[in-house]
Amino acid sequence: MSKKRKVVKLIQEEEDLLLTAAALQLQIHINQTEDRKKKKKKKKKKSVWAKDWLQRRVLYGQCEKLIVELREEDARGYKNYMRISSELFRRRRDTTVAYS
Repeated sequence: MSKKRKVVKLIQEEEDLLLTAAALQLQIHINQTEDRKKKKKKKKKKSVWAKDWLQRRVLYGQCEKLIVELREEDARGYKNYMRISSELFRRRRDTTVAYS
């Protein structure tokens, strides 16, 4: 083999090695990027937020003690849940005549 052919062959082998190294480096970068995305997704767990009186619903049921506790603890929550203020509810209850 001539000296010129040996040099050309060595240059081609170097180019092949450089291309292989570049492809490996690119693959490593892609894998690292995917790992970072997965870690970010794992960190973003959604939390469930509920008011204390809603969590006690299992213990007391939806009415009875729960409505009383809601009225005492959170007036805005009571009005939002019942769609009427506690004062107006009391007035209507007091003016309502029970049928016997």
